[in-house]
Amino acid sequence: MSAAISRICVVTRTKDRPLTLKRAIESVLKQTFEDWLHIIVNDGGNAAALDSVVSPCLSRYRGRLRIIDNEVSSGMQNASNCAIRQTDSEYIAIHDDDDSWAETFLSQCCRYLDSTGPAGIIQGVVTQSVWVFEQIDKHGNIVELRREDYFPFKNVNLFELAGRNIFPPIAFVYRRRVHDHIGLFDQQFNYLGDWDFNIRFASKFDIGVIDRPLAFYHWRHGVSGSGYGNTVTDEVEEHRKLANMLRNHYLRLDLERGGVGLGFLINISDKLAQLAEREEKELIKRYSVIDWNAYDNAYHFWREYKKGRIVKHKAFKIIDEMYGLTRFLTLYPLYKVLKPFRKLIRFLKKKTA
Repeated sequence: MSAAISRICVVTRTKDRPLTLKRAIESVLKQTFEDWLHIIVNDGGNAAALDSVVSPCLSRYRGRLRIIDNEVSSGMQNASNCAIRQTDSEYIAIHDDDDSWAETFLSQCCRYLDSTGPAGIIQGVVTQSVWVFEQIDKHGNIVELRREDYFPFKNVNLFELAGRNIFPPIAFVYRRRVHDHIGLFDQQFNYLGDWDFNIRFASKFDIGVIDRPLAFYHWRHGVSGSGYGNTVTDEVEEHRKLANMLRNHYLRLDLERGGVGLGFLINISDKLAQLAEREEKELIKRYSVIDWNAYDNAYHFWREYKKGRIVKHKAFKIIDEMYGLTRFLTLYPLYKVLKPFRKLIRFLKKKTA
């Protein structure tokens, strides 16, 4: 399987992270789908250190590995573009050097895209992701702390995607031909170059969803300065600046073209997302002060009264003793609204804790 006929080009950008790169290599090698070419772009990192990780795996690669050495770092998005320009394939996947896949990830993504066909509106597919929290101990071992679902979704909606990047790069496979329509990754947005690419992608094509957790998005804490940190946690302020730059960039394009386009969409979606977040926090705050178990008990007698199984004065007396009648009646409208969403609110409370 040569580079010219490999169906999927898997791009891994790395710089002096042998510990996580080893896991990423295993993630690719263990795929049940085998018609791939793995491009590792060593973007200004130590070539000898990279070789020490790759060499033991060469026999398992069976010619499906290519390494690109950049003596000086060109940036993560330029590194991706370098790999894309130097290869040929039907599909492309960006596999960051600290993330991983389930063994059937490529198989299921390729099968999905094959079923939609090259001429259809769907030109990419994402899977659900698992959020893996981990740390590196004093002995240099990766220690997993916990796992959570990474913000599950049913569809990739352009409006929602304009407000925030709803999936990580590790979960995405797309047709190479898309680059002919929307261009390559844009280095000016650096850490947020994947979000910019996803917005441009969704503005032209649809992205299908495989509703199974086949991608693993790894986050590490307490490793700032070691080279193993995540930009989303270690470079929070830089992320904010880049997000603002991206919104301004597309809004200026709208102004230059004299119409409403991606710039308006990205900015209005962001403002609505901020408003929703504030309302979410207020909802959680209001929810948290209520003893719902006690309210449920009192509500039982309210229902009995409404069904005519208990007289009004007796029901009200019991409710007053159990919860306080005035407080019960004040919270009743909120209770009716929130009751169907109790599980969701508990999840949101946990997420924002």
